[in-house]
Amino acid sequence: KFLFCSLIALNIVLPSSPKAQELEKPLTRNSYKEAAKKALPSVVSIHTRSVQEFSPIDNEGSGPQSGIGSGIIADTEGYIITNKHVVENKNIRQITVTLQSGEVFEARIVSVAPDIDIAILKIDVPREKIAAAVFRDSDSIAPGEIVVAIGSPFGFENSVTHGIVSQIRTIPQGISQTTL
Repeated sequence: KFLFCSLIALNIVLPSSPKAQELEKPLTRNSYKEAAKKALPSVVSIHTRSVQEFSPIDNEGSGPQSGIGSGIIADTEGYIITNKHVVENKNIRQITVTLQSGEVFEARIVSVAPDIDIAILKIDVPREKIAAAVFRDSDSIAPGEIVVAIGSPFGFENSVTHGIVSQIRTIPQGISQTTL
């Protein structure tokens, strides 16, 4: 059995960076390819292993289960942002993260914000082995903008698609807010 993660939408490149002008260029045939090339080094695959305990109610047997999802390297300290549902199983015994290089590292859950389906993982890895994503200032994003989503849905690594920002929401007071 597998647990699957939806894609994590990425809108990268800080407006204050020299690459800010690139955001104003019209889309071309290669725009998505260029965006994917920039973002892929920071995209990871997340694999979980859990033990399913026997349930007399639904007659499910015990045994190992695995799950798969996507995440993004948030900084060079090894923090990774993913969806909570990727790592929410209480019976998870192991979480591993696979970098674009193919290297695999054990991960641990640092924080979870269940109300917004976000989890922060941590891997212990030398800084030179990872590439952190560069995030755009969320205040500069508006509905109607095009975003690129890269991930590993159903285990298909490095899948790339696009969409549009449909709405901007502020997290209401009282809802979990997680920071690195």
